[in-house]
Amino acid sequence: MAQKYYVDDIERSYGCEMTSIVPQSLTGRSGIDCLRMIDSLLVKQIPSISEAIFGIAAEAKFDIFNDRKERLFQAFETSSFCQRLFCTSRRQFILRIVDNSNQEIILVKREFKCCSGCCWCANATCCSQEVTVESPPGTLIGTVSQEGSCWRLRLAIKDANDTTILTVRGPGCICDGSLACCCESKFTLRLLIVAWQ
Repeated sequence: MAQKYYVDDIERSYGCEMTSIVPQSLTGRSGIDCLRMIDSLLVKQIPSISEAIFGIAAEAKFDIFNDRKERLFQAFETSSFCQRLFCTSRRQFILRIVDNSNQEIILVKREFKCCSGCCWCANATCCSQEVTVESPPGTLIGTVSQEGSCWRLRLAIKDANDTTILTVRGPGCICDGSLACCCESKFTLRLLIVAWQ
């Protein structure tokens, strides 16, 4: 059974106000069922004032919108302060995605790996980033795994049976920090079609 988050709990934990914005076209649909009718999603990170002031990463929060700019979901990261401080983008985290009725519908988990992140070393299991995706929470629906590459980021999106369904090819230039505005980060999805015999 999916865990239910109440607005008061989320507002208290994250110091933000969460308003229910359920699009009229999606009324009556619950969980990830509304994704069947959507062509694209826009994910916006909610800025953290403490992160801007102190320069230390805060637990990330995101609003997820459809192509008509209607908010469908919110996502909340859970991670330790020490890992955010010392491991930055390689940290272990749990990302909880809740719908507009505050019901947890997707759970994304990443374990900490000491030498992960480098695309050259991603062929080794100990160096490859990997997240597991559960929906409803407790039911594995797939994984996203980093694959080895000489130059650009490559990810394999796999189903619960560990069969690759999609591959994602990242940009040749992945900038971070103050240089991020100079570089457009486009990712290409490739659907793998398997012929059954």
